[in-house]
Amino acid sequence: MKEDPTEMHNLYGQPGYEKITEDLKAELVKLQTQYKDPIEQKLQQAKEAAAPAEK
Repeated sequence: MKEDPTEMHNLYGQPGYEKITEDLKAELVKLQTQYKDPIEQKLQQAKEAAAPAEK
């Protein structure tokens, strides 16, 4: 916040921020699951439908 107090510079995908991005994505999925976010549920259903069937 000190270097970008107005939060105008997007650091997503920038080198050195991979761990922060990974942690934030994990937290987002956790919250989506906790609050039964319909978007997360649809994404999960799409992943399951796209996965090859096990024999």
